[in-house]
Amino acid sequence: MLALPGLFRAIASNPGTRVEIPAFHACALGLVATTPPRRLLPNLHNPTLPYQVATAASRALHRGMRHDDGRSVGDVAP
Repeated sequence: MLALPGLFRAIASNPGTRVEIPAFHACALGLVATTPPRRLLPNLHNPTLPYQVATAASRALHRGMRHDDGRSVGDVAP
């Protein structure tokens, strides 16, 4: 539940992408990146929490936007 605001932000900024396992993994890493040392969860009052998660998820969603031959979506076919 902690990652949902960031995940929704990433989905909204990357329309038409499929949310798959790498995006969820990236959300978890975004949560870890905002969690202070020796804590199990990030500070819920940290204003950067959704942005950290959204950035990580957006990168994963963007990487997932590939054709079968490795070209990015939007690339011109050879």
